Amino acid sequence: MFLIRKSPLLDESLSSWRQRSGLENGFHRFPLNRNEKNKDPDRLPEERDIDWIQHSFSVERQSLERMTADYWIGNAKSRLSGKIRWLIALEANGNSISSGSMFCPMCLREDVTPYYRIAWRFAFVTSCHTHGRTLLDRCPQCRERIWPTASEFKRRKGWLPVHYCSSCRSDLSTFFSIEQPGNFRSVWPALRSDQLPNSIAQASNRYDYLQGLWVVSQFLIRRRSEKLRDKLRQSISPELAIDYFKVHTIEQLNVIQRQPVIQAATWLLESWPHRFVEVAQHSGVQRHHFGEILHIAPAWFQTIVSENLTVRHYRAISLNQATEMIDRLKSTNPKTTKADVRRALGISESAVLNDLMSQRRHATQQDLLAMRDIFEELTLTTPTRRTALASVKRDYLIFLLSVLFGGTIEEICELTKERVLSRLQAEQRRDNDLYRSLLAKAYDLLQEYPWKMKPNGTQGFASRFGAELKGHSVRSRITLMMAPLDQTLWRSVDVFRFLFSTQPLGRRAKRLKKFTGDKH
Repeated sequence: MFLIRKSPLLDESLSSWRQRSGLENGFHRFPLNRNEKNKDPDRLPEERDIDWIQHSFSVERQSLERMTADYWIGNAKSRLSGKIRWLIALEANGNSISSGSMFCPMCLREDVTPYYRIAWRFAFVTSCHTHGRTLLDRCPQCRERIWPTASEFKRRKGWLPVHYCSSCRSDLSTFFSIEQPGNFRSVWPALRSDQLPNSIAQASNRYDYLQGLWVVSQFLIRRRSEKLRDKLRQSISPELAIDYFKVHTIEQLNVIQRQPVIQAATWLLESWPHRFVEVAQHSGVQRHHFGEILHIAPAWFQTIVSENLTVRHYRAISLNQATEMIDRLKSTNPKTTKADVRRALGISESAVLNDLMSQRRHATQQDLLAMRDIFEELTLTTPTRRTALASVKRDYLIFLLSVLFGGTIEEICELTKERVLSRLQAEQRRDNDLYRSLLAKAYDLLQEYPWKMKPNGTQGFASRFGAELKGHSVRSRITLMMAPLDQTLWRSVDVFRFLFSTQPLGRRAKRLKKFTGDKH
């Protein structure tokens, strides 16, 4: 129970309200419930934490929920990661390429009590709908990212109001921002009033619309939309970048980069579906260009793409065509890849091209013998102090089990001792001489390895200091050991996995098999 209980302000974010409440009650940073897991202070807390907040600050549940990102965009959640699409990471430090939460200096200056709006956490909001100016996502003085709850947190400089930069202590309300483009219209005012843009009647609610807007925005930052971006630069959004290098999601762009993308995506969804279909067809966009993001698009979006955008077309090319294109591209770029040639020819697969351009290969039994010799030499030359030799033998055992069982390094690291023994017992029926010799070596290493007891009571692999063994660390060490091997090998330990088992067809192999009509 706190003596001073501040009421939430209009459109305030949960982190801003809790920080103001904490400051008023003498805390440098907003107080948390006991054992509260607070990875993002603008997400909806757990039930027990909601009860504690309601009891401590006498706030209604509905008011509390409206301050969270889950209330406004919570349904636009990734099924795999659980992250909310459109939600910008807080990024309290300057080491990440991602943008941080935004703010409007004029809003902070005009507020009787400065506070942060929840909309400033959403990537589709790039300008202030009150003042018509582009939001800022860094402190103009020190270029650090802004985090409403970072006061007295990053560098322990003492108490600070929420509208001060926690890095350089600058008053954020004293800065100025640029005006938004004249033809840019934010969708936030309509969504805030639980309304949808009139141009797209197919969307059933704001989550449905935002999901479609996210798919279009995500597509616009991909390399496959290069021709579409060229068209949009000429018509609606001249600030669109030529390429968004090393950017995976729209939320990673800073506000200046993101604004033309949101502007173009919003424009494409207007007059749905006529404008989108016309521009996409004129730019040569095909259904497969959307890739996996098409599967998470709303039904109304998937239907239009499937019915109006052509599917992938295969066409044969001659040996002369392929040779001429390879020579032309290599004259300007000696490191030309098959993907570059396929893109220039406008094809997806070509058996002729695969024959002309060398590709890395999987390992043979001779490569396996060479790798075995590398491990054997290491076991003889590695000093025994500080368990270095034990680590080499453990990695050697894991490598052999990966080859014998046909499993990944990560899968082998999770096996228990009992499971390894039973699998080895079942593999003794093989009559391959090399396989039997590797099996015998694995048995020897198995007897030497000091198995560690796991929390669940089983014995398994462990790191040098007894912690859980991470498969990626073993993988990276073995990959480094492969340096003396033939340079035409794939630089991955997985090249040895299918020496004694059938390798499944990959995506490109399945596609090429379908294209060539191979039934075998």
